[in-house]
Amino acid sequence: MIGAIAADRPGAGYATLLSGGIDSGTVTYLAAARGLDVVPYSVGTPWGDEFADARELCDAAGLGMREVRLDEDAIVRAIPAAVRWLGTAAAEVVEVALTATAVYQAGVLEPGRVLLTGYGSDLIDAGLFTPFERPEELIEQGLESIRRTRVSGELSNRMPMAHGVEAFHPFWTLPVMRVAHETTPACKVREGREKFHLRSAMAEHSHRGSPGGARSPCTTAAGSRTASGGGSRPTWASPIPSASTGRASRSCFPWPGKGIWTTGTRKRSTPPPSRHPDE
Repeated sequence: MIGAIAADRPGAGYATLLSGGIDSGTVTYLAAARGLDVVPYSVGTPWGDEFADARELCDAAGLGMREVRLDEDAIVRAIPAAVRWLGTAAAEVVEVALTATAVYQAGVLEPGRVLLTGYGSDLIDAGLFTPFERPEELIEQGLESIRRTRVSGELSNRMPMAHGVEAFHPFWTLPVMRVAHETTPACKVREGREKFHLRSAMAEHSHRGSPGGARSPCTTAAGSRTASGGGSRPTWASPIPSASTGRASRSCFPWPGKGIWTTGTRKRSTPPPSRHPDE
């Protein structure tokens, strides 16, 4: 999708909102890999930042990162605008939009750059799942998250456009959402970790080499969110355990039989038929 966005805007410059997580890291990395003129912005507040993790990715991708420091007043000023543009005062919805709203209001993004974000991945890639017993339950959780977000205004372009910013959310596009929906729950949640398939896919990129010839921190950064949605601070990516990345990547697509899914401390499995000679 990043390629399709760029094809419609030849010569455009791009910006990303880069945290230390896998979602914004993937978007930033893939934009750089396509040779786009991309400037990552990483945002810090009085309550913390992820500058170190974000800079690790930028160093590997050969990108210069810009730090944005928002004070408490900037966050508070963003609340009325976020409520207005979202059309809701629901705390959990407004909270998600506060950082981006404050960034728009501060005018820190270089004028004319197209903004790419990692928003939407949590919804389609089991980033915020709750414990489940059957894989069908995880699928329904994802569909319900999509239904709620469609009417919440969280990922609409009204707010950025009001500040003269053209924004795109590559994860929140039909082709990407379709692939995510067709990806087996066994690969979205594995060994107590969310977004296993996305981490595996990005590990494949790191093995082929990062932009500029450097290795991506995809397989070296330590730590990630746990399956419960809490745990340590998320990093751009983290080690892929117990399998080669090639086998992990191939396992991320639906099999004709049942796979393995994790339910907190419980795990059930029915091995799928092998389609690959090395499995």
